[in-house]
Amino acid sequence: MPPVFLAAGYNDRPDIAEGLAALYLKYKAAKIPADLHIFANAGHGFGYRHDAKASAAGRWPERFEEWLDDSGLLK
Repeated sequence: MPPVFLAAGYNDRPDIAEGLAALYLKYKAAKIPADLHIFANAGHGFGYRHDAKASAAGRWPERFEEWLDDSGLLK
């Protein structure tokens, strides 16, 4: 399995937020690099609404780019 970047909102549906947390633990147990980001003040679809206010969750693409760089996937 390749490394993985996971992101969800705290207020997302339980199958998503809790499911991603469980998936992260499976990656960790398999010793496969994984990043998990659960944004406290976000729900489903964060960062995609045209009228969304600026927030940490809305800047998830920046965290993803940093992860790509840190993982050596941009080389």
